[in-house]
Amino acid sequence: MEISVLFFDAYGTILESIKYTLLEVADDVVKEYELKVEGEEFLDKWSEEFWNVLNKDFHTIKKANDISLGKMFKKHKIKADPLAYTESLHQRWFYADVYPEVNGILELLEDVPKCVVSNADDDFLSACLDSNGLVFDEVITSESTRSYKPAKKIFKAALKKMGCKPKEAVHLGDSLDMDVVGAANSGITAIWVNREKERLGSPPTKPALEVPDLKGLPALLGLEETPAEEEGDEE
Repeated sequence: MEISVLFFDAYGTILESIKYTLLEVADDVVKEYELKVEGEEFLDKWSEEFWNVLNKDFHTIKKANDISLGKMFKKHKIKADPLAYTESLHQRWFYADVYPEVNGILELLEDVPKCVVSNADDDFLSACLDSNGLVFDEVITSESTRSYKPAKKIFKAALKKMGCKPKEAVHLGDSLDMDVVGAANSGITAIWVNREKERLGSPPTKPALEVPDLKGLPALLGLEETPAEEEGDEE
């Protein structure tokens, strides 16, 4: 595969997903206020409210979570401030860990132009990349473009920043709906990073390739040697 520029999603692709943290927050709310729903059901409805908020107007992730969880509290007649929950969730984005193979892979791809394209707020993504020592040529966020994947606007901004045409770029991401559909609709080759071993099903757009992680990426670029996963510090 000939690749000139690489676009990477952030959380769930190079940085650990926080979806389990979202479920933990939902479970905490359900338990604290003795709601007659399961945590997963609460999270599903919260997610619907979240995207309803964003579909009406642009908000940062943090603000959209504040508004949508507030709506959930109102629906369940919870007379409390939801901001303590959304603040703890927001802080988790600052401290997500990098996946084990990522640093080594990025070192092998040092000479390949690379850009992060993420549905994220500027503050927590910048801090998280810095704390993990991750350096990219450009970082494009939903906040900086006032647009969320799968919209074309955020991908067009990345193409412009990187000075490349859609056919010259490949986007790697963990979300079929956001990353694969968004990239493909923008004319960019989409690779699905399926770390959770999800079933493909029948998405509106299928990825050009599916990979379990980023270990095989150098081979796709003609760099056959791949680094071993980073080991923890020995005692």
